[in-house]
Amino acid sequence: MTDKKQAEENGGINPIVAAVTGVAIGAGIAAAGVVAFKDKKNREKIKDMLTNAKDQTNEYISNMQKTEKKKTAKVKDKLTDDKTKIKKVLANSA
Repeated sequence: MTDKKQAEENGGINPIVAAVTGVAIGAGIAAAGVVAFKDKKNREKIKDMLTNAKDQTNEYISNMQKTEKKKTAKVKDKLTDDKTKIKKVLANSA
């Protein structure tokens, strides 16, 4: 199955982007958790960092979905125009 088809089945989220994001967040949590959770100030910093990472990831995914919708709309418009042109050519040749 292609990445595009998987993304369509997953609501427009590219599985590669989701996997990379998950790995980055997971690695950050594991590394920071071991050392930093000992201090309350560090826990707050980590919480803020993870919230920021989550927000950035959500924004990125949202932007990617919007871009894909725009591209899909352009392709549909082009197909509609081409179908019309083909019908005209076929009508004139008959």
